[in-house]
Amino acid sequence: SRHSVRTYSDKEIELDVLKDCVDIARTTPTACNRQPNKTYIITQKELIKKIVNVQGGGRGFAEKANKILIVTSSVSVFNNNEVFEALKSGGMYAMNLLYALHSKKIGVCPLLWGEDIKKDNYLRKLIKEKKLKGCFIGRQYIVREQDLKNFISKLGVKNEN
Repeated sequence: SRHSVRTYSDKEIELDVLKDCVDIARTTPTACNRQPNKTYIITQKELIKKIVNVQGGGRGFAEKANKILIVTSSVSVFNNNEVFEALKSGGMYAMNLLYALHSKKIGVCPLLWGEDIKKDNYLRKLIKEKKLKGCFIGRQYIVREQDLKNFISKLGVKNEN
């Protein structure tokens, strides 16, 4: 039932609500319980602008976010024969985080990360992360529940309510 949302209200989301969502996502299973995932909650406007600019996929809406979340999954906890485990683990974790945010009526649009090494190193420097694999999640509150219902109906999904 979750959909990407690119139009946000000006309502501020409290950090405690976002931290609750991160705590929910932390229950995501991982290979051998290695827990390679990390979430950065970015609130500094200048840093958000730099991150959105280097990611590039959120032009027209992401720069309006007053907070963004960045999900990373460390490759250092896996062996050489487990090269895709960080991507799988990070993907499952990110999806659980998206569902947790949705359950709190927080609309988000995930923006994936797959850039060249120069941009990758620049982003690592910005967020002080050594081993980056994962995706961006820009976020803000949905204006009200009715707006979400209207958004879903525009997608051709039948709404019984």
